[in-house]
Amino acid sequence: MFKPSFGNHNKYENGLQKGGRVVISYAPLWETMKKRGVTTYALINKHGVSPYTVTMLKRNQSITMNTLEKLCNILNCTADDIVRFEKD
Repeated sequence: MFKPSFGNHNKYENGLQKGGRVVISYAPLWETMKKRGVTTYALINKHGVSPYTVTMLKRNQSITMNTLEKLCNILNCTADDIVRFEKD
């Protein structure tokens, strides 16, 4: 029987990959928004992105794949235009 593991056994958990820490950066998102003329106000009030999600983005914290897909659709772009993973 399959039992899910809740320990930190996956090398990608906690931002670890090949011995280095990986940090999420949404710098590409802010550049893409600027190019497309989309503000955080528009994300929240026009497109229904929650203020909490915008705060998470501003703090370079994790978001769901659903949110990433929604942002891609709003901005007509790919994930590379929204998020970048950098070694710490």
